[in-house]
Amino acid sequence: MFSQEALQRAILNTPEAQEQAPQTQPSPALQQSIGIAPYLALLGGQGADMASTAFNMNRGYGESNPAFGTNPSLAKILAMKAGLTGGIELLMHHMAANGHPTAAKVLGYMGGIGGAIPAAINLSQK
Repeated sequence: MFSQEALQRAILNTPEAQEQAPQTQPSPALQQSIGIAPYLALLGGQGADMASTAFNMNRGYGESNPAFGTNPSLAKILAMKAGLTGGIELLMHHMAANGHPTAAKVLGYMGGIGGAIPAAINLSQK
């Protein structure tokens, strides 16, 4: 007539059961530090990309990323890359503060690699 689950819920919701249950306080949001290394990796890789882009544009080469359009100014490129890097760092901080420190670290290190690869390509142009 009654399901086992319904009976268990009814028993656990009685005043006697509530008094015997241990009282727990809600835990605050997980605040975990990921350290400085992932942030430095991101800044280093993206900084290398920005520096090598500026170096190449001063040598007469253009930006090969189609997201910047045709013949963008160096200031526009650097502003967009700096803004994106800052946004990623804010996202990393948010992820770490909300219980995802490993994902935040991966994002930082992969963002650093994502800047170092184009920097190496930029510097290999002759």
